[in-house]
Amino acid sequence: MFVSDAWLGSAYSRKPEADKIVIIVFDEGFNKSGEELTMVTELLVRVLCMVDGEGMAMGFIYEAMDRAKEAISHCYHGNTRKCEILWRIIDRRWTNQLHQPIHAFAYFLNPKFYFSDSFKADEEVMAGVIASIDKMTLDAELRDKVLDELEINKSAEERLFSSQLAIDRRGKQQPDLWWENYGVGMPNLQKMVVRVLSQPCSASGCE
Repeated sequence: MFVSDAWLGSAYSRKPEADKIVIIVFDEGFNKSGEELTMVTELLVRVLCMVDGEGMAMGFIYEAMDRAKEAISHCYHGNTRKCEILWRIIDRRWTNQLHQPIHAFAYFLNPKFYFSDSFKADEEVMAGVIASIDKMTLDAELRDKVLDELEINKSAEERLFSSQLAIDRRGKQQPDLWWENYGVGMPNLQKMVVRVLSQPCSASGCE
């Protein structure tokens, strides 16, 4: 635009503000910053689109945001200073809107992630699991049953869990439906899991 005859021949090109804009647009740093911003924004928009998508967002939000943060770090080649600035901005929304204990619990219960070799239940994830169970099971006897069944889930020893069909469907079926089909041997945990994983999500608070 700024090298075209139409621009150079227009009255706008002779205004003082025009010179300032031309300098900015042709500045290499400005264009590099624009590319970086577009790259980072695209990663975050993908997460928001997934959250507002149909069906299976609840069990995928936690992992998706972690993956987006890792991708941002990769974009900046591990530049800690730049990453921390961006993460602070992201976390102001993420923590208040989509980073709740129930999302960590949903991630933990998603068979696609839980039974993968790369799965890691760190302190933050386990804190979400414990907080969610504590909030959803006011009856002490029911809580004990859920925790006992959770131990069975950890080892995948329950008969249906270890079936080849259940293994094959871990990453192919929506997680709440997977639990409905293969979690019948753990009825108390199954009921809680289906409640959590079938909940709808919205990104409107972050947009």
